[in-house]
Amino acid sequence: MRQAATAALPPAAAEVPELVPYGSDAKKVLELTFREALRLGHNYIGTEHILLALLEHENGQGVLSGLGIGKDAIESYLTELLGALLKSREQEQGKQEG
Repeated sequence: MRQAATAALPPAAAEVPELVPYGSDAKKVLELTFREALRLGHNYIGTEHILLALLEHENGQGVLSGLGIGKDAIESYLTELLGALLKSREQEQGKQEG
């Protein structure tokens, strides 16, 4: 994944500006990140929302999609993983209270 992402980057700049501006694609992905968190009913923004936003923005034609990573599969996996984490935390809290 790292190799594919690095290959897609533009060449390194000779001088890096003090403040690197966000391009229009980056701004769109940040907006989509917020929307993904809201859509999933989460009260935080995490890396999982960034991943879903990147996949949404790629629309099947990008580095992640090229590696066979699909938004629907990732969302299902994340939903299952986060559900298991929540259940585990609830059980742990129940043990501490009991």
